[in-house]
Amino acid sequence: MTITIILADLVSLEAAILGGGIVLSLRGVGEAVFAPIGGWLGDRLGTEASLFAATALTLGGLAAIALGAVYSGAAAVIVGRAAIAALGPATVAVRSPSEHLMHRMATMQTWRDFGAALGPLLSGFFLGGFAMPVIYFALVLILAVALLAQLLLRIYSQRTSSEPSEG
Repeated sequence: MTITIILADLVSLEAAILGGGIVLSLRGVGEAVFAPIGGWLGDRLGTEASLFAATALTLGGLAAIALGAVYSGAAAVIVGRAAIAALGPATVAVRSPSEHLMHRMATMQTWRDFGAALGPLLSGFFLGGFAMPVIYFALVLILAVALLAQLLLRIYSQRTSSEPSEG
């Protein structure tokens, strides 16, 4: 929805609607093409590092859209999201004990679906009061905070697991 509105400022309304539809269809094609590549990277580099990289790519794409580079930003978001589609469940599977795996997978999918439903609702609401770049920069900030929290959590867990236990 937002890509179409951004494109409407750059091209004719008809071209913006077509462009938005193309971007939406490329999302499905992108997941079919790039999700296996994300899975392959997860096998080679580890799921957590690959998921971090895919999320950083998505963050970069959102930043590019906010700065006006709509096409390259949308491409980065499509590739990043596609890799996340494969790497998210794989990371949950690697982190979860087998007796809790299905519960954690279901929880992850529920939050993913919740975000997929809430995103368009909130963007439609915020479009009335904020300029498009402000909305995208807010998304960049939220995602950057989440990535930083993940990085700090990983550093903390590595430190605590490598400290010798007392007693």
